[in-house]
Amino acid sequence: MKSLVRLTLLVIFSMSVFACSSASVRVMRGEKGIHKVIARDIEIEGAEEAAHKSAEEFCAEEDRKVVFLKEKSNYTGKMDEGTRKGVRSASNALYNVPGAQVLANVGHSATNDRDYTSAALFKCQ
Repeated sequence: MKSLVRLTLLVIFSMSVFACSSASVRVMRGEKGIHKVIARDIEIEGAEEAAHKSAEEFCAEEDRKVVFLKEKSNYTGKMDEGTRKGVRSASNALYNVPGAQVLANVGHSATNDRDYTSAALFKCQ
């Protein structure tokens, strides 16, 4: 029963961590109606979602829909991407181990930079 409670708490914690966007976004108005959005976030999915949402909001201000012309997402961190994913997964798992929260915090802090960038060219129509 205790393991079920711990698993439930882990799922709730994970959802709350990933639900909060930590993205940094910049939308630049371009010439000839072609604009650019750049988003950086801790996870690639967050960067891509933030870029899309910002472009959609940009076009919605003009009562138009966004049309994406070109998109690219990449990892820009200093640590090897595979190592980063492993450290991040391990630190998330350690949050449920009694007495291991300090280690979990260290691992999480080491992988908490906005290491993913998503850039897109778009127009509003």
